[in-house]
Amino acid sequence: MEFIGREEESSTLEREYGERSSLVIIYGRRRVGKTALIDNFLRDKTNSMYFLVT
Repeated sequence: MEFIGREEESSTLEREYGERSSLVIIYGRRRVGKTALIDNFLRDKTNSMYFLVT
C-alpha cells in the first residue's frame, strides 16, 4: 500500500524517533488516517511502543 500526503507528519515522527527518549501524542478528527500513519511509521522500527487510549 502506498502512503500519500503525510510527509510533514512522517518527518516529525522520524525526528522524534531519533531522540534518546520521546513521547509523541497524535490527535485529530476521526477517520483521517492517524492509526494508518502510526502503523506505517512503526512497521520497520524495533525499539518503539504504540499505546491507544480511548
